Amino acid sequence: MTAWLNSSRLRIALACIVAFAFATLSLRQCEVWRNPNSFFDTSLSIDEADWRILDIKSEFLLKQDLQEEAFKLMDITIAHSPKYGIKAQMNIAKFHILRNEVQLACQAYVNAYNSVVISAGGQATGALHNNLGVCALYVDAFQDAYYHFEKGLEIGAVLPRHMEILEMNLVEFRKWDGVSQYRGGHQLIF
Repeated sequence: MTAWLNSSRLRIALACIVAFAFATLSLRQCEVWRNPNSFFDTSLSIDEADWRILDIKSEFLLKQDLQEEAFKLMDITIAHSPKYGIKAQMNIAKFHILRNEVQLACQAYVNAYNSVVISAGGQATGALHNNLGVCALYVDAFQDAYYHFEKGLEIGAVLPRHMEILEMNLVEFRKWDGVSQYRGGHQLIF
């Protein structure tokens, strides 16, 4: 029995199966797999309101320096995106940040905090606290910023990159002497 497993017949059979599998893949499918535009077109032809694909495509367009087209797509993405919950509000805020609409982004962060933490008694994420801290700096609310940076670090984050941002923002804020004009270089977490 084991001799058959090591035989050339088995190798030939496996090679035929693999060849058959690759032969059944259409050329069009291979094109979709390697071309981002084909991927977006195919995905959106299945569901033109798929906000996740629209989100990825808008960021892709920004990286391709197609800002006007990306911004139009962001409006469509926001229209089809979920509206409730921390993740939904943070995703909407991300689009506002990408379009340099900082006040609208900060309002989305505040809305998320108010709806989840204040109204529902839920728990904010470390990322939400971090972003609220950055927004507080825009209006010179330094005590609020410090509170949110500390709270964000206390809650933490799942991704190591996000933990680094939480730590860096708090360290940067602590360097400030409290008297001179504040000039921190803080990062948002998307």
